Amino acid sequence: MLPKEERSPKKYRLATLFRNSFNTFRISLYDTIAYQVLFLLLLNIVILPILYIIYDFLFVTKGYPALVNTDVGSFLFSIRGLIAILLFALVAIAIFCIEKFGLLFITVSYQNGKRLPPFSALRQSVKKLPVELAVVAIKAPYYAALIALFLVPGVLTYVFFLDSWFFIQNKKTSQFPLSHEEGDYKTKYAADYDSIKSKFRRSNKRII
Repeated sequence: MLPKEERSPKKYRLATLFRNSFNTFRISLYDTIAYQVLFLLLLNIVILPILYIIYDFLFVTKGYPALVNTDVGSFLFSIRGLIAILLFALVAIAIFCIEKFGLLFITVSYQNGKRLPPFSALRQSVKKLPVELAVVAIKAPYYAALIALFLVPGVLTYVFFLDSWFFIQNKKTSQFPLSHEEGDYKTKYAADYDSIKSKFRRSNKRII
C-alpha cells in the first residue's frame, strides 16, 4: 500500500491575506455592533440596577448615603466594606469577560466559516463565564508580572535619586552649583547693589 501523498500547506500572498481579513471584518462589522448594543442594553437594564440594589444595601443601611473622606478608611476595613470590594471587583471582571469573550466568539466563528448571531454569542459568553473567569485568573498574574518589569526601572530610579543633590535650576541662576564662599560673595554683592540702587533713586527724587 502506497503512503498517502503529503500535501504541502497552501501559501497566500500578503495582499490576499489582507483582503480576506478586510472582507471578514466588513461582514462581521454588523454582528459586532449588534452585539455591543445588545450588551449595553443588558448592562443598563439588568446589571446596573442589581448593582444599585447591592450598593443601597451595603451603604445606605449603614448610614452612609454618601461616603466622606473621614469614613472611607473605617468602612473599607469593615466586614461590609470588604464584601463590597470583593463583590464589585467580581462583577467588574465578569462584565469585562462577557463583553470581550463574546466578541472573540464572533470573530472565531467567522474564521471557521460559520456565522454566530449576536444573541447566541452573548448567551455562549454568559454560559461559559466560569471558564472565562478561570482563564483571566490564570493570565492575570502573568500580565501583572509583565507590567511590573516595565515599572522596575522607574522604581529603581526613584530609589537611587531620592536623596540626590541634583536639581533643576532657574534660567536666571547659574548653570553650575555654587560653593559656600561663592554663594556668600553673590549674596553680599547683590545686597550692596540693591543698597546703591536705592540710594541713587533717593538722590534722583531729591534733585527732582
